[in-house]
Amino acid sequence: MTALTPLTNQLRALSGRLEKAEAFAAWRGSGSDALLPLRLAPDMFPLTTQPRFAAKPTVGSTR
Repeated sequence: MTALTPLTNQLRALSGRLEKAEAFAAWRGSGSDALLPLRLAPDMFPLTTQPRFAAKPTVGSTR
């Protein structure tokens, strides 16, 4: 196990969640773009920001 293993696992999990969200949007009949400005809770950033925050530690650890 390397230092990147937990980060890799986290990004894979995020990818799976994004795929589920995309499938939900297709099932609902709306484009996946309709989900991008949404927040799961009022104090959260919109969906467009979440992957960026999730990837930031990974990018920093590769430098």
